[in-house]
Amino acid sequence: MRILHVAESAKGGVGSYLAYSLPYQVSELGRSNVRLIAPAQHRDQIGPLPDGVVATFDRPGRTVASLRAMAQAVAREVESFQPEVIHSHSTFAGLMVRAMYGMRRRRPALVYCPHGWSFNVPAAAWKMNAMAMAEREMAKACDCVIAISRFEAEEAHRVGIEPRKVRLVTSGIPEAPVTSIASWADTRLKVLFVGRLDRQKGVDVLLSAVAPLQDQVCVRVAGASVADGFTIEPTSNVEMLGWVDPVSIAAQLQAADVVVVPSRWEGFGLAAAEAMRAGKPVIASHVGGLRELVEDGVTGRLIPPDSAEALRAALLMDDAQALRAMGEKARERYLACFTAKRMNDSLLGIYSQLFRNRQPAAASADPQLAQMVAHAVAQQG
Repeated sequence: MRILHVAESAKGGVGSYLAYSLPYQVSELGRSNVRLIAPAQHRDQIGPLPDGVVATFDRPGRTVASLRAMAQAVAREVESFQPEVIHSHSTFAGLMVRAMYGMRRRRPALVYCPHGWSFNVPAAAWKMNAMAMAEREMAKACDCVIAISRFEAEEAHRVGIEPRKVRLVTSGIPEAPVTSIASWADTRLKVLFVGRLDRQKGVDVLLSAVAPLQDQVCVRVAGASVADGFTIEPTSNVEMLGWVDPVSIAAQLQAADVVVVPSRWEGFGLAAAEAMRAGKPVIASHVGGLRELVEDGVTGRLIPPDSAEALRAALLMDDAQALRAMGEKARERYLACFTAKRMNDSLLGIYSQLFRNRQPAAASADPQLAQMVAHAVAQQG
């Protein structure tokens, strides 16, 4: 069984997902049976893989030329690699692959994972409706839609995607590399944020929350800006670490007292899972997949999104003993629900089922619709 993965972007959560799933698939299926198409500029986001597994294309930015380069790479790899399953990741790759192959009678099984629905990104109502319509239409051109959280599965049903096509495979992460504890000598509450410095991840909410808490809270922010026009203003109790590699993130997690994930929207919440793996309590927004990761009052605290006041109150709510107890429960919940092996076994089971029962799609999508929505998403950024 040959599996071809396609990613238009491999930064952030998609890159981590691929880094956690591809080595397992290579070990189970053999290096000659797994292939990934990803941007050359994002190759370092995926981690080490055997030679020949990764095929790249040029993506200096999200442009028509970059999308064309991805389409050409897909066509080449399908011709030479002859996959039995194509697994596309996120909106653009999903649109492209299904538009190219969804209408063909004889084709590989098509699997699509949105990694956070495009229609959940706050935008003008017409644009969100267009995204939902496109996802509903394009779902007809694939065999399976992978939802990385119950929230994502429920949203698929809400917009009219056939329930029989939606498979819930909750994201998981492997155990952290063995590491030392980062140096963080401070008697104040040590708060860690890990993620992109953009509007979605809500780092601005965290900085507003801690600005009046100079004597009580210190913060480290691991991440960098990826979007123009979004600026933040750290205060004196905030240390900006920039982009941090996974080993260093694990060390920072060990040193922290609590991890804050103040996202405005979230399909899953990788940073929360990483904190739970490290045995740390999580204060997170009550949105999307974060509601499934964090048990309020047990493994951390859930707060309203976009509320610096609620976050400030949550930071001051629990003493050191209570935080340690919630961290222990968080670790137990990670082991029970969010390991990479559970996720990877589920994915291979789905691939095998599709391989055994390959059928043409029940209906096909309109490629003009795919192009229209791809343009709308590109304009949205």
